[in-house]
Amino acid sequence: MDKNQVYPAGNRAGFAIEPGDQGKLISAELLKNMTVETYLFGQLQDSQTLFNSSALLNIKLVSYGSGKQKVSIVTTKPFNEIRLRVTQTIGVNIGTLKVYYAFEEPQVNCDCDDKIQKSGSSITGDIVRGDRWTLAGWGLLRARIDNADRVVDDNPSNFATATLPLLGTFLTPAVLTVGSNPLLPANTVAGYVIEKTSGLLGVGVLDGVTVEFYNGNTKTNTFTSGSLVTGELLSSGSKKIYVGGKATKPFNRIKI
Repeated sequence: MDKNQVYPAGNRAGFAIEPGDQGKLISAELLKNMTVETYLFGQLQDSQTLFNSSALLNIKLVSYGSGKQKVSIVTTKPFNEIRLRVTQTIGVNIGTLKVYYAFEEPQVNCDCDDKIQKSGSSITGDIVRGDRWTLAGWGLLRARIDNADRVVDDNPSNFATATLPLLGTFLTPAVLTVGSNPLLPANTVAGYVIEKTSGLLGVGVLDGVTVEFYNGNTKTNTFTSGSLVTGELLSSGSKKIYVGGKATKPFNRIKI
């Protein structure tokens, strides 16, 4: 509690944390059990679970190569105290959680990432072709990816579209793979920026998302709902989120 200052609504409030298992990132399963609360002289102001269907988590790496991460909420009322509430539920092993410090900061509009593009980026690459890697846009009852090349062009506003038929009418998932020309090192955090065309990307939707890293044809990492790292982009008003993970081995392909 800061007895000498009241912080304004609209700022971010949260904590810098790290799993006790060094080198791991905060998973979606863990964030479902974490809540950030703000108070004003003991009176509850805001309370938000860091991962649920109505309020996607907001998580940001403090520095690359570090497991330390900042989890926060956007406040709606003035406050002078921040609390982190962690609950243990059946089937989820939270283990040890390191809490470094609480913080408040203004919202920052920034996409601080290196995009893999055919040109105009520090990391060049392209779509990896073939049904194992990227499904072409055809077939009424088949999951498909349309306009895959937009993922690697030099316009970050362009997008590919993944179309999934009704549950039970298709056997194969929609898959998209981007290959990087340079081999990316272990400890790199990588993935995709995605957006649901209607509504919010809740836990149920993300449970169906898998991100995999490969070195050539050899799989090096798999991230599913329990280990998938997700978070809102820092662009104000955006419904886009990133999904991915932290590599444990060098890789040059990212598949979703």
